[in-house]
Amino acid sequence: MNIGEVYAAGVSYPSFATQTDGYRLEFTDDGGFVLYCFVDGITDFEAKEFEGGKSVSVRYTVINDISYWCFKFGVLPWGDCPFSPSLYLDAGRPVSFDDVLPDGVGYSVTILLIESSTGTVRYIRMIGLGHEFSVSFQAWASGAAKEPLGGKIEYNTRINDVYNVYDVNELAKRGRANGFILEGSDT
Repeated sequence: MNIGEVYAAGVSYPSFATQTDGYRLEFTDDGGFVLYCFVDGITDFEAKEFEGGKSVSVRYTVINDISYWCFKFGVLPWGDCPFSPSLYLDAGRPVSFDDVLPDGVGYSVTILLIESSTGTVRYIRMIGLGHEFSVSFQAWASGAAKEPLGGKIEYNTRINDVYNVYDVNELAKRGRANGFILEGSDT
């Protein structure tokens, strides 16, 4: 998502019609994150678990120079996605995580729940990650943003290697073990 891009709930976007389930996390030009939650056949129950006021658990861990973010909405199972600022460097769009976050300030995550069969945005929500969580991630990301991974093929190979060893629940547990965790409602 770039500055000036606007999405609206109830609107279909052809590029979102992926026909697959999965999460994708992007760092935005304005210094926050967007989490695209692609779900094919969203039920009313699932949609309600994404609503504001419902709990959101966010964890991340770093394995082999790639961060794995785990998200749990309400009572739904964990979902995850890899993220590396190195991809932006590899694509010629370097991002920086060097700015100091003022006390009490953390990164935001705009969450889009998308019906992947049609590309329709079903729900939009924003949460704050909290200062300590954000500073912890920033400490890793500021260095990682300057180190190329070797392109998309190397990135995907590393991800596949991790997914051959860990499932989403194990990744979420690693996040807790490493102390990188934020749980609660919208902050």
